[in-house]
Order: sequence, then structure tokens, then C-alpha cells
Amino acid sequence: MEQNNKKIITVLFSATAFLAAYILVTIIELLSAISGVVAQYTQGDFAQHILPVGFGILVFLVLLLNKKIMAWADEVVMEIRKVVWRSMSETTQLTVVVCILLLIVGIFLSVVDITSAKIVNYLLTL
Repeated sequence: MEQNNKKIITVLFSATAFLAAYILVTIIELLSAISGVVAQYTQGDFAQHILPVGFGILVFLVLLLNKKIMAWADEVVMEIRKVVWRSMSETTQLTVVVCILLLIVGIFLSVVDITSAKIVNYLLTL
């Protein structure tokens, strides 16, 4: 495994651990909003701060220390490095085309919406 790949994988695993901790905080808040009994136990610092941080660290360590996951992540990074990315000018040109098409489709849908609303109102007044 290259050193550069290991850095990328560590950053990705850190982001995954942060998201896992954030999801745990969200679940705790949701459960405390639903149930008063759960709300009593989630008021302390342990449930609001220590538990999510510990969970995030646990997720990070499990990802980092598992040999199969590390091998898989290394293969993913190596495959992504093989991808041929578009140049900046091609990306800019395609972005402009997409924005123009979005405007055209938006105008078309607005015209269809206004026309169909007028037709329905006309039919309702008959």
C-alpha cells in the first residue's frame, strides 16, 4: 500500500467516523423527542458528548484495523486513480450546456403549467 493511499484512506475513514457519530447524535435526539424516559437518560454529558465521540473513535478504529476493509479501500483508491478525468475546459463547457438546458426545460414546464391551469380553470367555469 502506498503512503499516499494510506493518507487518503485515513482521511476517508475519519470522515466516516464523524458521520457515524453525527448519526448517533441524531438518533439520540430523535429518541429523546419521542420518549420521555429516553429523554431523562440523554440529558447528561455522557449521552450528548462522550457516547458519540466514543462511537466515532470505535468506528474509525474498526475501519482502520480491519485488514479486509483496508485492502478493499486501497483497491478503491487505486481504481479511482486510473479514471481519466475531463479537462477543466470540457467540464466548463458541459456545465454551461446543462445550465442552458435547465433554463429551457424550466421555461417549457412553466408554460405547460400555466397553460394547463388556465384550461382547467376554463373547464371548471363552464
